[in-house]
Amino acid sequence: MKNKTIIILIAICCVGIFLRTYNFSNNIFFEIDQARDYRIIDKVLTNGIGEFPLVGPKAGGTFFRLGSLFYLPALISSKIFGLSVFSMVLPELIFSILTIPAFYFLLKEFFSKRISLYLIALFSVSLFVVEYTYFSWNPNSIPFFLVLSFYSLLRYSRAENKKIKIIKSHNFLFLKIKNLLKNLDNKTFWIIPFAFSTAWAMQLHTVALIGLPIILFLYFIITRVKISLKHFAIFGSVSIFLFFPLICNDILTKGENTQEFLKATIRRNASDEQATMPKKSFMNVYNFTRFYTNILVSKNFISDPIRVESSDGLNDLMTKNFSNSVLQNNIFKAILIFIFLMISFYFFARNYFSKLKDNFSKINIQKNRFVLLMLIWQVVYLFLFYPLSLDVDSRYFLVVLFVPFILLGFAIILFEKYFPKYGKKIIFVGMLFLIILNFWQSFSWLKMIDNDDKKDVEINEFILEPYYLVTNKQWKKITDVIENRFDENEFSNIYVHSSPYHIRSLLYLLQIEKELPVTEINVENLDRKGLYFLLREADKFKNKVKLPKDLKDKFEIVEEIDFGTVILIELDLKNKDNFVEKNRLNNNGYEVSVNRCFMLELGIEERAKCSLRDLKFIFK
Repeated sequence: MKNKTIIILIAICCVGIFLRTYNFSNNIFFEIDQARDYRIIDKVLTNGIGEFPLVGPKAGGTFFRLGSLFYLPALISSKIFGLSVFSMVLPELIFSILTIPAFYFLLKEFFSKRISLYLIALFSVSLFVVEYTYFSWNPNSIPFFLVLSFYSLLRYSRAENKKIKIIKSHNFLFLKIKNLLKNLDNKTFWIIPFAFSTAWAMQLHTVALIGLPIILFLYFIITRVKISLKHFAIFGSVSIFLFFPLICNDILTKGENTQEFLKATIRRNASDEQATMPKKSFMNVYNFTRFYTNILVSKNFISDPIRVESSDGLNDLMTKNFSNSVLQNNIFKAILIFIFLMISFYFFARNYFSKLKDNFSKINIQKNRFVLLMLIWQVVYLFLFYPLSLDVDSRYFLVVLFVPFILLGFAIILFEKYFPKYGKKIIFVGMLFLIILNFWQSFSWLKMIDNDDKKDVEINEFILEPYYLVTNKQWKKITDVIENRFDENEFSNIYVHSSPYHIRSLLYLLQIEKELPVTEINVENLDRKGLYFLLREADKFKNKVKLPKDLKDKFEIVEEIDFGTVILIELDLKNKDNFVEKNRLNNNGYEVSVNRCFMLELGIEERAKCSLRDLKFIFK
């Protein structure tokens, strides 16, 4: 039976790996945030580890910066394989694959092997999870570190102060591990991955930075799990070590990043303050129901409602949406699904806790802690997302990604309890259908992005917001065309223009990978012998004026090349004799900024971000 479970788990992982690696190198997305990180890693590789930043990406719409640990796996990957779009996203792929077995072990803390395998099979083929594997972004690895954190927490909670058992072996590696671990007891062993994964997850997104400490605090208070002074010191030491770059940055800038965090939090809580409480409460619940359903069925079964002004109330929102039969059905579906989930959880919790009163065995206490952790997890983020209810994004739900699967597991237990005769057979058929549906939706999405070179390709993403995605395969074709034109005119500089989504990507790929003399078009300073290119989203090009107003008077179109979601347009200067020839552009290397990060008299954007080389200034 044990071998059968292992074989099934391996098969599930293989299917998950297939979906996550399907034509992977070609289908990677490379956009504005990925280009920003690409530039940072290139700077570190070029100028040395001293350029590694003490702070990471900015939280959306604020000046607060997260931790820089996100850059570390990408830096290691790029150091080994060379800097490329592929090496930047490779760690995200590895973390996504590792999350599958890690989630299975978390599920096994409560569910039977059979139900755990159902849920992990569904998780492995969920489009929501698969999509986030195909690009590098700081929130994407939250699920892996979160599941590792919670699993380690539950193992720590039930561990005893006994020496850990190590498999006997004469292998050199095992002997080394044995010597390292021989003085560790079970609790000490589990506190280390718990501290490490928690601190790492907190640096990946603001919702994790705020939510995780609250969840852990409430868990330890309610369960009364005791932490010895030794274990508290270990947890604190690991956390301080991982947060050390952020701490040093605040020392150098006199707490500027912490101040920005507080400002951002206050601003978020004050945003949409005109919106009524019933409206925000409804939208908050609607968002959870919508995304949970999308995660489980890999389809926009419940779509985003038509929004109204923030000052309008819930009645205005309902009136607007109920005037459309499709959106009216969405509202009804969301309410029915929410009621189903809440009733399932209520009856499950009531039955479970009533059983717990009669049997305080170690197994029941262990399962009780799992249920409590899940409940705290959900309730904390239900409250934290309330201020964001009118401006929520799919990435926020990465911190609660596992909750809908756990809720589904509770519903399965209840169904099989009340229908003992045919319950298991019905669940098997239902879960098989759901798994096949998810696999089909995920594979259809992969085929869609794989066929980006077809004309009139749709850019609908099922779950992720449409940002006119451009894959690595498209970027290679685009940059190859520009490079070929440069080879024909090798004494010319290259000038490009695009939307904010794509300009960084286009520039950095040409500058760093192709090592071409390229910069953005400046209509006030044009080059008579320059090569000029415009990259436009296909729908904007086909439905609107082909050239933006600032380029229309200076350029004429030479050639249009369709790449599916985007179109590359080669431009030529009108009245060339009115312009002078420019010197060769130099994109090689990075100048060391004279503006230190701690020069507070300069604006926050004018100063260079603090890096490892700035640590020496702490002691001055």
